[in-house]
Amino acid sequence: LVVQHRRGPGDVRLEDAENCLTQAVEHAEQVARDHPDMPAYQSNLGGLLHNRALTRQDLGDLTAARADLQQAYQVQAHACDADPQNRVYREFLANHANSLAVVSRDLHLPQEVVETAHQQAISVARALAEDFADVPQYRTRVGVALYAYAHSLADGDPGQAVELLQEAVACFREAWKNDT
Repeated sequence: LVVQHRRGPGDVRLEDAENCLTQAVEHAEQVARDHPDMPAYQSNLGGLLHNRALTRQDLGDLTAARADLQQAYQVQAHACDADPQNRVYREFLANHANSLAVVSRDLHLPQEVVETAHQQAISVARALAEDFADVPQYRTRVGVALYAYAHSLADGDPGQAVELLQEAVACFREAWKNDT
């Protein structure tokens, strides 16, 4: 199944995209269950769950989006455990973690839940950047995770938010410097 995901008006209605993605997720879940020794199938399932989460987020169903992102993170972590040197699996894990943190914030979950999600996203991004130091763009992922956490703290702890933003800027600068 190929699903074209669009934000806003377009040829594909979001409800139709969600239905197609749900069918794709169901199929991918079965394939992943049938082949638990194939991390590529786990990773594919994680990607489909993430895409459905984005669609559900656009539809305003943040609770369902968060559930999809939690499941995406779990199956992607299994793929990473099976093949920790696979950069794509690790990138997807970082994406799932950061999106999960943002949706948790947008749901106005308890601050400790939001903080834990953001800290996990930062940790995953840092590990990716450290393990693959030859890829400058991974430093930007750390910056993005730091920025997202700072955004969630802006009202409650502006001092810590500023510190996180300064660290995020340093990550971006380092990435851009090393990318030339």
